Formats: sequence, structure tokens, C-alpha cells
Amino acid sequence: MLADGSAVAAFTYVVCSPLREDFVPPDEAYASVCRRGRQMLGLDTSALERAAQGHHPQTLVRGVFVYGTLLSGERRAAALTGAVRPASATGMLVDLGSFPALIPTGEGRVEGEYVVPEDLPETLKELDMIEGADPNCGTDGFYRRTVLWVEVDGGRRPAWAYVQSDRQAGHLPRIRSGSWRNRY
Repeated sequence: MLADGSAVAAFTYVVCSPLREDFVPPDEAYASVCRRGRQMLGLDTSALERAAQGHHPQTLVRGVFVYGTLLSGERRAAALTGAVRPASATGMLVDLGSFPALIPTGEGRVEGEYVVPEDLPETLKELDMIEGADPNCGTDGFYRRTVLWVEVDGGRRPAWAYVQSDRQAGHLPRIRSGSWRNRY
């Protein structure tokens, strides 16, 4: 997912579930390859060096952007606890009847909340089930979990969000206000 919300095809390697661990420092051979590549591109290597020394990295994505039934005061709000702040994201909000969907586009604003849960991995597991999303961030679920840039506290932050494909945009009624609470 690019910063403008558009999706691009990419290949990545994922450790199969039974072998996953919370954090495994890179071995020196792998760290060396990454170090050379980052240096060739003029990129900072400090996070790589800390990881190679066994320091657990802080995740860059610490919060979740919600815009519908998970908003505070809405019917599914109890599924998401943590610090809540008003936020917005670029995109289009569409009405699916009893809930909305965010379609990432390069235009429009969707109003919502940025929530920083105490236990992000557990919260995402629960939200994946609620939202019918593929837990591996694939496209097999009703929603797709992805990272969007959101405006919060006067700045931009990455946040997990549940979105639908822009291929569906033309077939769904748009919520022009960009706000689930002010949809009528």
C-alpha cells in the first residue's frame, strides 16, 4: 500500500504460523546484506544495527483507524479499547446499510478515530474476525486490513484500517460527508 492509499503488487516472504516468534534478530550474514543495500541507497542503518544486537524493534504502526461501527459510542465500540483521538484519512466512505466501508482513493476525507490499543496484536486478531478480514492481510476477506496514513493530533501517522477494494467504488452509494455519524 502506497502513502496515497493505492495498492501495488508485491512479493514477500512470511514465516509459517507454527514457526513464528515475536522477534528474531537477523543473523550476521543477512544483516550484512541489508546493511550494504541500505548504505548503497544512502539509508539509515541504525534500526538494523539495533535489531542485529538483539534489541526488539518498536513497531511503526501502533494504532488502528476506525470510521464506522467501531467508533466510540457505536455498536461494536467495546471490541476496541485504548486511547482514542479524532482522526481522518484520505478516501471515500460508502454505505453498506448497517455499516460503512472505506475505499482508499487519492481524494476525499473519511472522518474517524485513531485508537492505540494496549495489546495491538491481540486487538488485530479480534478485529480481523469481526471485519471478516484475512489475518495475513490478503484479499480473501470481506475487508482487507492495510496501513493508511491518517491525520491525527496535527500530524500524519500510519494506522491499521479495514478497507474495501476501489474496484467496488462505482457500485456503492457514497457517504458524501465522509462521516458515518453524519451520513444523513
